[in-house]
Amino acid sequence: MNAVKNNLTENALLDNTAYAENATGGFDVAKFVLSVLVVAIHTYLYPDFLYPWLRLAVPLFFMISAYFLFGKIRKCTDEHARLAAMKKFTLRNLALYLFWFLVLLPFTLKMRASAWQSDSFLKSYFYLCRSFFFDSTFLASWFIMASVLGMWVVYFVSKKLGNKTLFCITLCIHVLVCLRSSYFPLLSEHEWIVNASKLYEKFFSLPQFNLTVALFWIVSGKCFADGTFTFRFKTVYLWIGLVVSAALLYVEWLLVRKWTEKYNNDCYLFLAPVCIAVFALLTKTNLSASKWTVILRKTSTIVYALHASLAYLVITPFCRTLPNPPDCLSFLITLGICLAVSATVLFLEKFRLLRWLKYAH
Repeated sequence: MNAVKNNLTENALLDNTAYAENATGGFDVAKFVLSVLVVAIHTYLYPDFLYPWLRLAVPLFFMISAYFLFGKIRKCTDEHARLAAMKKFTLRNLALYLFWFLVLLPFTLKMRASAWQSDSFLKSYFYLCRSFFFDSTFLASWFIMASVLGMWVVYFVSKKLGNKTLFCITLCIHVLVCLRSSYFPLLSEHEWIVNASKLYEKFFSLPQFNLTVALFWIVSGKCFADGTFTFRFKTVYLWIGLVVSAALLYVEWLLVRKWTEKYNNDCYLFLAPVCIAVFALLTKTNLSASKWTVILRKTSTIVYALHASLAYLVITPFCRTLPNPPDCLSFLITLGICLAVSATVLFLEKFRLLRWLKYAH
């Protein structure tokens, strides 16, 4: 009876920030915009103007994925159905990974051959496995495995811990990841910190590029899906919160840039309130899915998977050979090719013999 009462109470607290499957169009559009931001990151587009705002892209990608996955799990009536939803998510992402791993294998071998080669087979195998599970094989692939592993970790741990506890724990992890990503030069004088970091990275690579960084954002997305974050504020107050937290993020970025002489760190402390505020506003959009929003969603996946290898190994080196190329040239060419490939894939997959192209997105 107490469990039933608790469920009824929890349901009564849900408002329009809880999972709403019929209003996915806004998230589809958001994913496309975020994929463009990721292209801007890897083509170094106007960093003095676009940082630190470009760094919102990956956290929001994690939050959107978690929001929809755990929203579906919330609707399941038994453990079998919940596990089926998790397995479906996992298989879909592994198929996506395999597709682009094979397509981009020539680029990947050119990039990773020296890193994967060793004087022993076991070491080479270890480096390959570490790249697959906790880093990248093809460029930017770490996000896919971080999503899969992070979702499973949160799924199992949430059986023992509530969302609020999970949020607090992963927020602490977020702080640690930020310290390694943005503040490590300030901490490197402490030998024990350096040694602990080296030990972790020997087995799991950099924490900002594996499931460690994903955990906080996945839990945040789950909290929205479950209604743990029940923002009853008017939209104007959310905008005020966004502006204030964005200002703090910008100050943090300026200070880190001054202290470390690096402008493009991956993680910042004040990304947390900014991304949560942005996501809260996204949940208040009522744009329903349509043919065009679905196309944008599929395109965003193809752009994300393809752009980094293309930009790093082909487009950016080519642009550097030109006399006085504009700063936006690499971005425009990379994005243009990615959009052309996306349109081609979405067209060709309609044919029966080419339906396997659906695994590209």
